Amino acid sequence: MEAMLWMLNLAWKILLLIIGWKTMRYITKNGGETFQEVLNTTGMAIRAGCAILRRKVLQKLSKGTVKDEDPTEVKVEATVR
Repeated sequence: MEAMLWMLNLAWKILLLIIGWKTMRYITKNGGETFQEVLNTTGMAIRAGCAILRRKVLQKLSKGTVKDEDPTEVKVEATVR
């Protein structure tokens, strides 16, 4: 009985997901220009935020300096047990 209820719940969730997807496609294709503009604006805002974040990360990385190591220096790692 539990397996049947689990399958029924899963079927309802999948059905609701499909209905939501179809509704979204219908609104974007046949809906007014306003909804499409909202989606486009949201996408542009996300892209702009990613570009700003990328620029800040590159600035942080470029500030870091790499120490010049002496080529004659020998490094050894060891553990004592």
